[in-house]
Amino acid sequence: MRLISSILEDAKDSEQPQYVLKVVIVGDWGVGKTSLIRRFAENKFNHDYKPSIGVNIITKTIDVEGRKLKLQIFDTGGQERLRPLRQRYYAGANAVIFVFDVTRASSAVTIESRWLSEVEGVLGTDFERLVLANKIDLDSDREVSEYAAKQATDRIKGSYFETSALDGQNVNQAFTDLAIRLMNKIFPEA
Repeated sequence: MRLISSILEDAKDSEQPQYVLKVVIVGDWGVGKTSLIRRFAENKFNHDYKPSIGVNIITKTIDVEGRKLKLQIFDTGGQERLRPLRQRYYAGANAVIFVFDVTRASSAVTIESRWLSEVEGVLGTDFERLVLANKIDLDSDREVSEYAAKQATDRIKGSYFETSALDGQNVNQAFTDLAIRLMNKIFPEA
């Protein structure tokens, strides 16, 4: 089994980034982690669901407040059997993106009950947190209210965005917000 199944480089910009930051994305299987990353990195959506096996690393260089920032996004498989493998990739992360599916309440519950403790077990508490409520395009099937999701996000001290990998709603805004918060942490005087 190949641990790193793909590396996508953003070839649009030949300039070297000023900063390279590691971001890990976690959540239950099927919540749309890979689709969110693909929407952000390539502005594409694939309707065929294939679960991540192991870890995929996707990179994207963006301009944040005049600084070139390369995000190395580690896309982890959500299956329980992959836990030991996932934990190896948490080390050194600057930020963690927690994703749940608004049509599956159980995937929101595990953000606090499983994913936060798993990540903090490796990273401690010094990392930026972003919670993405995905699949908001399926509003008629929604099981998790925005209010409940925001309360949980407040408890884990993160930022919150409602997203749709399918139509791209709020995806770029969420990743850009995270990048800005990371840059503000690096340059607190700015």
